[in-house]
Amino acid sequence: MCSHKNIVKYYDSFQIEDNFYIVMEKVECSLKQWIDDNRKNQIEKVQFLRFALQMVEVADYLHQKKHILSNISLKNIFLDKDLNIKFSTFTVKQEVSVYKLLNKQIYALENNELIYFPLCLIDEGGNENLIIQSSKQDMYAIGLCLYCLTGVSYMDVLNYIQGGKFQININLGIDINQLLQLMLLRNSYSFVPTCCYFIQSLQNIIKKGNATLQIDKDEEIQLLKLFQEVVNKIDYIKEKQDELLGVKEKSEEIENDYSSISLEKLRQLIQKYQNCDIYYFFEGCFHYRNQNDELSLHSLKIALELNEKNDIALYQQGLIFNELGLTQESLECYYQFCRLNPLDDEVYSNIGEIFLNEQDYKRSKKYFEASLAINPRQYVAYLNIGQVYFQQKMFEKAAYYFKKTNKIKSDADAFYLLGYYYEQKKDYEKSLNSYKKSQLSNQSDLPYINLINNIKSLI
Repeated sequence: MCSHKNIVKYYDSFQIEDNFYIVMEKVECSLKQWIDDNRKNQIEKVQFLRFALQMVEVADYLHQKKHILSNISLKNIFLDKDLNIKFSTFTVKQEVSVYKLLNKQIYALENNELIYFPLCLIDEGGNENLIIQSSKQDMYAIGLCLYCLTGVSYMDVLNYIQGGKFQININLGIDINQLLQLMLLRNSYSFVPTCCYFIQSLQNIIKKGNATLQIDKDEEIQLLKLFQEVVNKIDYIKEKQDELLGVKEKSEEIENDYSSISLEKLRQLIQKYQNCDIYYFFEGCFHYRNQNDELSLHSLKIALELNEKNDIALYQQGLIFNELGLTQESLECYYQFCRLNPLDDEVYSNIGEIFLNEQDYKRSKKYFEASLAINPRQYVAYLNIGQVYFQQKMFEKAAYYFKKTNKIKSDADAFYLLGYYYEQKKDYEKSLNSYKKSQLSNQSDLPYINLINNIKSLI
């Protein structure tokens, strides 16, 4: 049972004949109704911060309980008589079909309603057209609700969802506008921090009170436009990389061009506003893309000094340390990340890979299983459990996990190892079929021509 001041209280339930009744806490109106009723009045910054902090605090509470927000919308977020946020719907993580998401999208577009999930999710369904609803998408949904509170029209919000421009509200200040844009990354939502980061950031804004940067409104607008350009570049890079999947040279060319442009814009931002951790995080990411690990780690270190709850900076540090062979430093970053974000399946998989490389099979399997407990469709964890068994020459068990991997997403390594497994069993037809599928998944002929020809000669 969940008990939080910003969750509608459940009192009782009963049935009369065929009707089932639930007795719950009284609320005054939905957030949508409140926005509609106050459309002519600009929301005060203090009230906006109050709504925002309550939303992310209740989301953090639910995530700690391993729940996520379910079907969140302006219509099912409520307000009590004292204008306190009241959430009414949440669930455990669950699989949802891409077909269902498409239907939601079509219904929303036909009825001029909002779509409360990043549209890029529709492209992530894998072989079975299923995705896992997770805490990663919750911040986008909350961000969309908060964006509506800034005074933009529903048509402007619909336009943003479909790829349009974020509408800045200068009266709310630089920090709030930047946090909203961070929540609302459309293609790179893995860059979005956890609730604890946003709680810390919102509390910092509240503590500053009326203190502002020593710049005028025109300079504030210029800063926000610069930040908006950087965010758009990040989303654009991810979108173009997805479109050019497999065309490595073109994808890298786009990434390098936009990294250089964005780094220059970030330098301009940092010169004006040196206390924004997210600037340094983005700078660290672009240095990493440019293969400058030293500069990347320097920027990420500053980001964490400015905000110790910046979990995405910790995660990026962990990746770089691991690539440099500094496994203990990498593990420390990942462990700290887990304390801030216990529901991220990828980090457990990354920890498992470190122990797998050290041939600590017991601990590596433990972390891969932890990853799967959070996300049963984490195909990399299935692949790596297969590797755990394969390296211990437990080939039957390994083959079982390679098959589970490919059921979720076709993976060149999984098919290759299955090909080897069937070859050792002298089941040459299945071996040939697996090697061919590995060749297709890898989008390269060279490593497989001799293998395939050799197997054909044995059939």
